[in-house]
Amino acid sequence: MPTRSAFVASLAVLVVFAAGQSAQAQSWPQKPVRIVVPFAPGGNTDGIARLIAEERVLAFAFEGRRYDCGSKLGYLEATVDYGLKHPELARDFAAFLSARVQTR
Repeated sequence: MPTRSAFVASLAVLVVFAAGQSAQAQSWPQKPVRIVVPFAPGGNTDGIARLIAEERVLAFAFEGRRYDCGSKLGYLEATVDYGLKHPELARDFAAFLSARVQTR
């Protein structure tokens, strides 16, 4: 059975492909579209599929690290990584983290 993320990724590819063809299209869709979602109703995937059935949905091809900010650890990882990349705060933040690790 396909995973939810695999399904969402395939939807994103389909949407990006459709967006590339939009210059040639007069109206979208030109014929009825039947979408079969292999997941229970009410989830994120179901909501996206319902939205696609009603209107065009555009996607963004994301490159880089994806953080799971829905978990406490993922949120902390994102916060630390972006703090270390911040042009104004990176040096002071790295010193702070280093001092915190050494005092533990």
